[in-house]
Amino acid sequence: MTDAAKRIADQALDYVFDPPVASDRVIDYASPNELIAEFAATVGLGIDVDQQPVSPDQLADAVQTIIDRSMHTTHPRFFNQNFAGPEPIAVVGDWLAAALNTTNATFEVAPVFTMMERSVINKMAGLAG
Repeated sequence: MTDAAKRIADQALDYVFDPPVASDRVIDYASPNELIAEFAATVGLGIDVDQQPVSPDQLADAVQTIIDRSMHTTHPRFFNQNFAGPEPIAVVGDWLAAALNTTNATFEVAPVFTMMERSVINKMAGLAG
Protein backbone atom coordinates (compact mmCIF):
# COMPACT_ATOMS: atom_id res chain seq x y z
CA MET A 1 0.00 0.00 0.00
CA THR A 2 3.02 2.28 0.46
CA ASP A 3 3.59 2.43 -3.31
CA ALA A 4 -0.06 3.36 -3.87
CA ALA A 5 0.15 6.07 -1.20
CA LYS A 6 3.24 7.51 -2.89
CA ARG A 7 1.55 7.37 -6.29
CA ILE A 8 -1.53 9.15 -4.95
CA ALA A 9 0.67 11.74 -3.20
CA ASP A 10 2.42 12.34 -6.53
CA GLN A 11 -0.96 12.78 -8.22
CA ALA A 12 -1.95 15.37 -5.64
CA LEU A 13 1.39 17.16 -5.90
CA ASP A 14 1.09 17.26 -9.69
CA TYR A 15 -2.36 18.81 -9.30
CA VAL A 16 -1.12 21.50 -6.92
CA PHE A 17 2.28 22.29 -8.42
CA ASP A 18 1.52 21.85 -12.12
CA PRO A 19 -1.68 23.86 -12.62
CA PRO A 20 -3.62 23.91 -15.88
CA VAL A 21 -2.99 26.60 -18.47
CA ALA A 22 -5.65 29.01 -19.73
CA SER A 23 -6.37 26.89 -22.82
CA ASP A 24 -7.28 23.85 -20.66
CA ARG A 25 -10.81 23.31 -19.42
CA VAL A 26 -11.67 24.55 -15.96
CA ILE A 27 -13.71 21.37 -15.52
CA ASP A 28 -14.06 18.30 -17.69
CA TYR A 29 -17.76 17.89 -17.03
CA ALA A 30 -19.35 14.46 -16.96
CA SER A 31 -22.94 13.50 -16.27
CA PRO A 32 -23.77 11.32 -13.26
CA ASN A 33 -24.16 8.28 -15.54
CA GLU A 34 -20.79 8.95 -17.16
CA LEU A 35 -19.16 9.20 -13.74
CA ILE A 36 -20.77 5.95 -12.62
CA ALA A 37 -19.40 4.24 -15.74
CA GLU A 38 -15.92 5.68 -15.23
CA PHE A 39 -15.76 4.59 -11.60
CA ALA A 40 -17.17 1.16 -12.44
CA ALA A 41 -13.92 0.56 -14.33
CA THR A 42 -11.86 1.16 -11.18
CA VAL A 43 -13.53 1.01 -7.77
CA GLY A 44 -17.22 1.59 -8.32
CA LEU A 45 -19.30 4.12 -6.42
CA GLY A 46 -21.36 1.76 -4.29
CA ILE A 47 -20.24 0.54 -0.90
CA ASP A 48 -22.01 -2.73 -0.35
CA VAL A 49 -21.65 -5.00 2.67
CA ASP A 50 -20.13 -7.74 0.53
CA GLN A 51 -17.89 -5.47 -1.56
CA GLN A 52 -14.33 -6.74 -1.84
CA PRO A 53 -11.32 -4.50 -1.23
CA VAL A 54 -9.81 -2.86 -4.29
CA SER A 55 -6.19 -3.07 -5.34
CA PRO A 56 -3.80 -0.18 -4.75
CA ASP A 57 -3.63 0.38 -8.52
CA GLN A 58 -7.42 0.58 -8.74
CA LEU A 59 -7.43 3.08 -5.90
CA ALA A 60 -4.80 5.26 -7.61
CA ASP A 61 -6.75 5.06 -10.89
CA ALA A 62 -9.90 6.16 -9.07
CA VAL A 63 -8.02 9.09 -7.53
CA GLN A 64 -6.90 10.16 -11.00
CA THR A 65 -10.53 10.06 -12.15
CA ILE A 66 -11.49 12.22 -9.17
CA ILE A 67 -8.79 14.73 -10.07
CA ASP A 68 -9.67 14.70 -13.76
CA ARG A 69 -13.41 15.17 -13.16
CA SER A 70 -13.18 17.75 -10.38
CA MET A 71 -13.27 21.51 -10.70
CA HIS A 72 -9.70 22.67 -11.30
CA THR A 73 -9.48 25.40 -8.69
CA THR A 74 -5.84 25.98 -9.70
CA HIS A 75 -6.95 26.99 -13.21
CA PRO A 76 -6.19 30.63 -14.11
CA ARG A 77 -9.81 31.07 -15.25
CA PHE A 78 -11.37 29.65 -12.09
CA PHE A 79 -13.20 32.42 -10.26
CA ASN A 80 -15.39 31.83 -7.24
CA GLN A 81 -16.68 34.16 -4.57
CA ASN A 82 -16.27 31.56 -1.82
CA PHE A 83 -12.84 30.02 -2.36
CA ALA A 84 -9.80 29.86 -4.59
CA GLY A 85 -7.19 27.28 -5.49
CA PRO A 86 -5.01 25.66 -2.88
CA GLU A 87 -1.87 27.37 -1.67
CA PRO A 88 0.93 24.79 -2.18
CA ILE A 89 2.64 25.40 1.17
CA ALA A 90 -0.73 25.09 2.93
CA VAL A 91 -1.28 21.71 1.25
CA VAL A 92 2.08 20.49 2.51
CA GLY A 93 1.33 21.87 5.99
CA ASP A 94 -2.01 20.08 6.01
CA TRP A 95 -0.30 16.82 5.02
CA LEU A 96 2.25 17.26 7.79
CA ALA A 97 -0.48 17.87 10.37
CA ALA A 98 -2.34 14.76 9.16
CA ALA A 99 0.84 12.67 9.16
CA LEU A 100 1.73 13.70 12.71
CA ASN A 101 -1.84 12.82 13.75
CA THR A 102 -1.69 14.84 16.94
CA THR A 103 -4.10 16.92 18.93
CA ASN A 104 -3.85 20.27 20.67
CA ALA A 105 -5.57 18.98 23.79
CA THR A 106 -2.60 19.26 26.14
CA PHE A 107 1.03 20.34 26.11
CA GLU A 108 2.10 16.79 27.03
CA VAL A 109 0.76 15.25 23.81
CA ALA A 110 1.40 18.20 21.49
CA PRO A 111 4.02 20.58 22.83
CA VAL A 112 4.84 22.29 19.53
CA PHE A 113 1.24 22.52 18.35
CA THR A 114 0.13 23.88 21.72
CA MET A 115 2.74 26.65 21.54
CA MET A 116 1.81 27.40 17.92
CA GLU A 117 -1.86 27.61 18.89
CA ARG A 118 -1.06 30.02 21.71
CA SER A 119 0.92 32.24 19.31
CA VAL A 120 -1.87 32.26 16.73
CA ILE A 121 -4.48 33.11 19.38
CA ASN A 122 -2.32 35.96 20.70
CA LYS A 123 -1.80 37.30 17.18
CA MET A 124 -5.53 37.12 16.39
CA ALA A 125 -6.39 38.80 19.70
CA GLY A 126 -3.95 41.58 18.90
CA LEU A 127 -5.50 42.07 15.47
CA ALA A 128 -9.00 42.13 16.93
CA GLY A 129 -7.98 44.70 19.50
